[in-house]
Parts: sequence; C-alpha cells; structure tokens
Amino acid sequence: MTKQTMDQLWLSHLRPTPTVLELAYRYKIKPEGVLDNVIISLDSWEYPTDFIVLQPKNPIGAHPLILG
Repeated sequence: MTKQTMDQLWLSHLRPTPTVLELAYRYKIKPEGVLDNVIISLDSWEYPTDFIVLQPKNPIGAHPLILG
C-alpha cells in the first residue's frame, strides 16, 4: 500500500526492511517499511496480513497499489 493509504487508514508501527523490489523494466524501488499483522476481514473470516508500504515518486491517482 502507499504511504498515503496507510495514513488514511490510521495505521502505524511501520517496521524498516532491507528489501528492494524489482519492478517492470528492471526498475528498483526501496519500500518505506512493512506493516505487520493488519487484520483483513473477508466475509466472516479474518486474516492477519503483512503489507509492504511504498511511496511512489509520481501520484498513482485512482489506482491503489497494494502488495500483501
């Protein structure tokens, strides 16, 4: 998810990570950090999920970026 989405959802406790992601065209990006154990509800089930938080250079607009 983006840093903006994280702030809108009032999430905190961002953990630093040494991960570097390689995107299309060999473009590399360093995440801001990882959010651990975010509870996602799907129907009547709840799942703890980790999210990588990215801060894109260009605004994404209407397309949210979520890596879980």
